[in-house]
Amino acid sequence: MANLFLFSIITLFLLHFCCGCIEAEAHDLLLFKAALKYSSGSYAYLSSWEKGTECCLWDGISCDNTTHVVSVDIHGLGGGVISQSLCRLTSLTSIDLSGNGLTGTLPPCLGNLSYLIKLNLNGNMLSGNIPLSFGNMSLLQYFDVSSNILGGSIPDSMGNLSSLETMQLSYNTLSGSIPDSLGNLSSLRLMDLSHNGLSGSIPDSLGNLSSLETINLSYNILSGSISDSFGNLSSLKVMDLSHNTLSGSIPHSLGNLSSLETMFLGYNTLSTRIPGSLGNLSSLELMDLSHNVLSGRIPDSLGNLFSLRTIYLNYNILGGSIPDSLDNLSTLKLIDLSHNTLSGSIPDSLGNLSALENLFLDYNTLSGSIPNSLSNLSSLKWMDLSGNQLNGTLPSSALPSSLEQLSLSLNGHQIIQLTFKSLAN
Repeated sequence: MANLFLFSIITLFLLHFCCGCIEAEAHDLLLFKAALKYSSGSYAYLSSWEKGTECCLWDGISCDNTTHVVSVDIHGLGGGVISQSLCRLTSLTSIDLSGNGLTGTLPPCLGNLSYLIKLNLNGNMLSGNIPLSFGNMSLLQYFDVSSNILGGSIPDSMGNLSSLETMQLSYNTLSGSIPDSLGNLSSLRLMDLSHNGLSGSIPDSLGNLSSLETINLSYNILSGSISDSFGNLSSLKVMDLSHNTLSGSIPHSLGNLSSLETMFLGYNTLSTRIPGSLGNLSSLELMDLSHNVLSGRIPDSLGNLFSLRTIYLNYNILGGSIPDSLDNLSTLKLIDLSHNTLSGSIPDSLGNLSALENLFLDYNTLSGSIPNSLSNLSSLKWMDLSGNQLNGTLPSSALPSSLEQLSLSLNGHQIIQLTFKSLAN
């Protein structure tokens, strides 16, 4: 048995180093090379790609123990197109041609590479549509065609990629609606469709993606409401639906997202009240609900967000007083409640926010005096209280020594703009 094992090892060694790579595959790689262009200094990168040499030792090429080419990993070229000869390398498991300035279209025949696990073509200038055939790559786990100029719609067939974990389609010119079929991608952990021209509503089916950790649909023209089904995304850590035209209310079900760390819903037309259930987001570090038409009071429950570092609620029509419960947010570094209709006095309790660096309460209807407790904000660098109805005096003892910029302009008859850059030195 030991002799048989030794014979097998020697055979594999001889196949790799004596017989070399498969001649037909070397030929196809040279055809692929011929379709590329080179920037200054990049030609040397493929100088090892010469006829009659061992292709498994060429830069950017890896082979398996049967000398089949399994990986093509090339960067920093000066353009060219993706030759269809690449599709004849049927053992490929990984293609990474990112950052090469490639032009032309995506060859549909790439969809026939049934062993492909990774396809990274980001940072090129590829155009045309995503081929329907790409839905045939059943083992594909990583798909990145971001930062190109791809157009057309996302094919329904992409919903067949049952092994897919990463889908990066951002920074293209994709249009049309998001296919319902993407809700079938049960292994998906990251979906980034941002910075395109996608329209229509967000499919309810995306709420089925129980493994999803990041969803970024920002900078599109998506409309309609946020589905209640998003509350089922139990693994979600990052949600970015900002810079669309989403409307309706924020679903109460989003309060179920116990793993959520970042929530960007700004720059939409979301309305009605902020649901109190958002106070259940115990892992949340950043909340951005700015630039909407949210109304009503700020929920007291937001004071339960003990991990929160940044909160943007600016440019809404929120009213009522600032909740005292916000003083529980001991890790908070930035709070922006500006450009709302908040009233009442500034709570003394804000002076308990020892980590706070930026406090923006400008352009509300806050009244009364500025509380002396704000002098306790030992980390505060920028405070803007302008455009309110504040009055009274502000002794220097009420200003923290860390303060670099203070704006109190347009309060009653006062017009005050002070900077404290010298205090930062």
